[in-house]
Amino acid sequence: YLAKRVFKPLNMSDTGFYVPADKAGRFSDVFAYHPVTKVMQAMPFAEPQYNRLGDMSFSKETRRMESGGGGLVSTMSDYARFCQMLANGGELDGVRILNQGTVKLMRTDVLVGEQKVTISGALTEAQAERIGFGLDFGISRDTGSYFWGGAAGTWFWIDPVNNLYFIGMIQRFPQGGPNVEFRGISQAMVYDALVK
Repeated sequence: YLAKRVFKPLNMSDTGFYVPADKAGRFSDVFAYHPVTKVMQAMPFAEPQYNRLGDMSFSKETRRMESGGGGLVSTMSDYARFCQMLANGGELDGVRILNQGTVKLMRTDVLVGEQKVTISGALTEAQAERIGFGLDFGISRDTGSYFWGGAAGTWFWIDPVNNLYFIGMIQRFPQGGPNVEFRGISQAMVYDALVK
């Protein structure tokens, strides 16, 4: 369904649940903080007991299921086409994927009263106050931008006011090790550049 209705119409030829054998050499390493050596290193680790995520090849033979809520692999250029489609209100290169009204609903905060997004308790009270939730996206109440993240440090945000989007792909699992707030830093740098 995704290939027929989203990936092919948007010309996202490198997006799917598997990495074909002929493209495996293009698949980047994913890094994590090793609990014993205390160093960021490529996964999987040599010691199986420290590999909580299992096989990282994303080959058809090693993936147990196509999860509708996660598990896609992609490239920066494919991800950019998807973000541009959203930034355009659901259309790219003359191909409509989503109705413009649907995109507006998706990026509209639906939380009411005292409802807050907690993201498993990882947000401070101040951060929780600034984040809303739409139909499929987190919403920045400060900027009106909408966002989502994925595994291994992938994330994107779209700012409809300034007509821009940002994609981050750091290929790192966040468990353990030094915590760098890449999302906040990148957003601050983009908005600082807009002001100058």
